[in-house]
Amino acid sequence: MAERAEFPRTPLVLVTIDQEWTVRSLESILNPAGYAVVKARNGEQAIELLKRVTPDLLLIDYELPDMSGVALAQRIRRRSIGLRETPLVMLTMDALSREQRITALKAGAWQIVRAPFDQEELTLKLNAFVRMKLRADEA
Repeated sequence: MAERAEFPRTPLVLVTIDQEWTVRSLESILNPAGYAVVKARNGEQAIELLKRVTPDLLLIDYELPDMSGVALAQRIRRRSIGLRETPLVMLTMDALSREQRITALKAGAWQIVRAPFDQEELTLKLNAFVRMKLRADEA
């Protein structure tokens, strides 16, 4: 199990995934690591939530019921000025082709992570991304 990271404040993560078991798995990783989690089941819910909250990290499923994770990432990056530099990690259950990975990265993903998730590795990556984002916010 990864250590709990020390942050100047509790980082907020928006998890946009429609599979309940994946959301619960991520919460069981994120909560003990010191993150607060808000959840959306699809892209439109995420867009609505982003009108009210400003997360420090975005976790988006590659395949959502109402749009692709890539389309959601593009919408967020294009329309949400405050979120253009927020770390965005695309999650996938399946292997992606090189073209799919490149498309996700061009849409604004910082990383693409395939399930099953290694708790320690995922936490260490996310902690590094969030530390960088919080330092940028302070500057």
